[in-house]
Amino acid sequence: MFFQNRGMYLESIINYTIEFYNNERKALIFKSCPKIIINQGKYYFLNQSTVDYHGVYQGKYLCFEAKTTEQTILPWKNIKLHQWNFLLLAYKQQAISFIIIYFTIYEKYYLVFIKELLPLKQGKLTITFEWIKKNGYEIQLISPFLLDFIKIL
Repeated sequence: MFFQNRGMYLESIINYTIEFYNNERKALIFKSCPKIIINQGKYYFLNQSTVDYHGVYQGKYLCFEAKTTEQTILPWKNIKLHQWNFLLLAYKQQAISFIIIYFTIYEKYYLVFIKELLPLKQGKLTITFEWIKKNGYEIQLISPFLLDFIKIL
């Protein structure tokens, strides 16, 4: 059960942030909600969702995933194939496509654009913190629940 909720902290912060962005008319971003059915106390997804978040910023479509890791790496397996494919297809259509990663061990947040991840995807099993530090953008938590990622876009 713990592992199912490990990303809830990051998603809560992002949800608050996008509510702020939407209210301030800085962007229009929504959390994707997969359809779920409950049967005998267990829940099942009816279909695979696309990505965690999508919307519009300055007239451009954007989409992104939120990932949390307790390690010094982010395993590629944490990014599901359908999520990667959606981010990649959106990027190829000129969308702003990225992943926000929270490293709990360092208490640091990073934004990495899909175009930066493309060369790394070939043959690597993990994305290291050092690589992300070099190729991504650190995002500042400017209040307890505001992760100001939009200024990086």
